[in-house]
Amino acid sequence: MLQDSQVQTLLSIFQDWLDGQGFYACKIRKLPMVYEHGHEHYYVVWETSCPNNGYSLEWWTDDVPGDGSSTSHHFVKAQYKMIDMSHHRYSVIIGPVGLATKVHYRTTSHSKATAQYSITRRNETELTRVLVIADNQNGPTEFRKVLSSAREHYSSNNVPDAILHVGDSLQNTNKLSDWQNQLFSPLEDGGGFQHRSPTVFVPGNHDHDKARTPNNGNLYTDMYHGVLTTYGLGDPVVVNGTYHRFFHTASLGSARVIVLDSECPSAEQSEFLERELQSEAFQSAQFRIVAVHVPPYIEFWDPYTWSERGEKHWGEHIRLEYDPLFRRHNVDL
Repeated sequence: MLQDSQVQTLLSIFQDWLDGQGFYACKIRKLPMVYEHGHEHYYVVWETSCPNNGYSLEWWTDDVPGDGSSTSHHFVKAQYKMIDMSHHRYSVIIGPVGLATKVHYRTTSHSKATAQYSITRRNETELTRVLVIADNQNGPTEFRKVLSSAREHYSSNNVPDAILHVGDSLQNTNKLSDWQNQLFSPLEDGGGFQHRSPTVFVPGNHDHDKARTPNNGNLYTDMYHGVLTTYGLGDPVVVNGTYHRFFHTASLGSARVIVLDSECPSAEQSEFLERELQSEAFQSAQFRIVAVHVPPYIEFWDPYTWSERGEKHWGEHIRLEYDPLFRRHNVDL
């Protein structure tokens, strides 16, 4: 008999096929996934099988630590994007949330609503529990097993404070079934961490088109456009025809994380990295972390990919340009 994770994978593929065939009048295909988006903002994305222009997101915070008081509720109309006839995506930016220790949100429409989800925020003196995952592309069954193992460390009301995804979340960004069956469905089956644990996303070579084309495959991970000016989040969530830059910083409790795009090295990214490594926020953090999909030193594991596919050159610019900076500025991890 098939193991549970294999059964879940097969059911996910079948369910996605039914959704695409229009067997259901209208349903939520992807429940909300929350990403960090600067130091006081979050980006939430979800999807339905039919258009719904009435969607909004309601959010509020526990504003004063310890006394249980909450701020007023904010209602933000969702930005809508039709991907195809059965994939209708919605996104909202939450914030600024200030020094709140809890952020609560739910999506609502005329006829459908999700449950309430809560995000726990750690201050700079607190340790943060981070679930680190990567390279789950083309392996939904194994991904479910990993998430099931992680789930055992948390109670039903307890989740990681954040998720650090270090790239290659799916095989092919142009295949909608890969987004569903390799990323969103396994996350849901594995405990739904993505609703309450903000994801810091690091792009890998499978996650977007590095040719800087107008539509570079960022169907559900286009949230970091405009984040280079960390506190100036005035740019639209999605700008058609504009390359979505991924490199940025994130504060996770006592840790400061610099996110780099190994696929698209540029003078702009190099200047950003040197500036952030020297910043007070990075140098004063208890844990100083740089997250990049391709590491400076790559292990030889397959003669064909190493020699014929050029894998031995993948990390050269990371090793030659960035690694000396990591050492000079006391990067911990």
